[in-house]
Amino acid sequence: NDNTGGSGIHKIQYRVDSGTWEQDVAGTTNWFATLDLDTDGAGSDTGLSEGSHTIEVQAFDKAGNLSSINDITIMVDQNAPTFTNTTIDGSVFSDDTTEYRTSSFSLGGTVTDTNGVASVTLSQTKEGSGSSVSIPVSLDAGTTVRTWSAADITLDEEGTFIYTITVTDVANRSTSIIRKVSRDTQKPVAPTIINPGNSTWIFGTTYEIKGTASDVGSAGIGTVYYVIGPASGFTPPTDLGSWIPANGKETWSDTINLTGLGVGEKKLFVKAVDKAGNISDQTVRTFGIDQNTPTITLNSPSGNLANAAILFTGTAGDDYLVDHITVAEKKPGDTGFTDIGTATYNSGTGIWTYSRAITGLSDGTYEYRFTVTDKANKSASVTKTITIDTTSPVMSFNQPVPYINLSGTVYGNGSMTFSGTASDANGLASLAYRVGGG
Repeated sequence: NDNTGGSGIHKIQYRVDSGTWEQDVAGTTNWFATLDLDTDGAGSDTGLSEGSHTIEVQAFDKAGNLSSINDITIMVDQNAPTFTNTTIDGSVFSDDTTEYRTSSFSLGGTVTDTNGVASVTLSQTKEGSGSSVSIPVSLDAGTTVRTWSAADITLDEEGTFIYTITVTDVANRSTSIIRKVSRDTQKPVAPTIINPGNSTWIFGTTYEIKGTASDVGSAGIGTVYYVIGPASGFTPPTDLGSWIPANGKETWSDTINLTGLGVGEKKLFVKAVDKAGNISDQTVRTFGIDQNTPTITLNSPSGNLANAAILFTGTAGDDYLVDHITVAEKKPGDTGFTDIGTATYNSGTGIWTYSRAITGLSDGTYEYRFTVTDKANKSASVTKTITIDTTSPVMSFNQPVPYINLSGTVYGNGSMTFSGTASDANGLASLAYRVGGG
């Protein structure tokens, strides 16, 4: 109003943030103006941006006199506050996962707002229950970026709990997010080991160990750990940080370096940890690493002919354990060997024996192969060729010279020469004669 000179109000002007004076004002004694607000941030919309602005107003009377400037500060707040990050026990807590704990834990994070964060609240509701409780929140002394935390949140019972976290800005706009935490105090079942089999011996440069794991509670398997040491005198570390995490969860596996482990009998220890941190009992599997091939020799028979049961003997050995000695035979006319039995092996002396009956076998040349196999399934072989000869030699007898044949009886006088023929398919060893049953 104009209560000094009485000429009356002519017009009103205003400006924003010390900018250009604007006179697009409706009315005089009662006036108003419309301000354009920026609703989309950067872009074609050039209205007042998010944040604090000062508006100054001044009046002209009809005589041209100017009033003093009046001002007011307003705040433009178009956007709700946001959660920059949310953590559980210092690790990222995503909205699409349920975290598992055995007892207490902490929540925290960072929230932002252009004009300032006023508060952060936290409530806990058990899934399936309608009641909720408030949990104290600590909020740092920042303004537009503030860090909050809630420590030692305790879960008194099994089940899933829903946490509603709400941030409110200075304009009383708010944003809420949901996170879920489930309590599981039941340890997983002790893992199973598929490979290696119990007391199995293996060889090579690498080997895949594998097995399964399952959880009793709701958390599910988080990680399967293993460690390998000598079969005797080795105690696995109490800290799982010194164990090796396997690949997979309910089905787990990993490739171990046999060269690095060295030869000998070993033990594999395996534990499962669920997502709540419960640790299973350990499963132990004994196995061995054997990189060397076994050895085998044939000592008897020394000859190559047989007309009765053949007794084969020899020695066999391995760095660790001989598993078995297989006997194979190749008959006359065969192109390959056929397994016919297993030799008897004395692990104390290293001597093996095998008796081959020849009843029913035709005469001819046979080849026998003796293969020793150790517990790691490595093998070595030795062969022996035997000719079976059960046919007697053929011989003929000529009349002695000189002789006299009287009525079928041969008579001699003085020295007489006896002769004849003898033959055998496999050769003659000797020829003997006797006179008068001598």
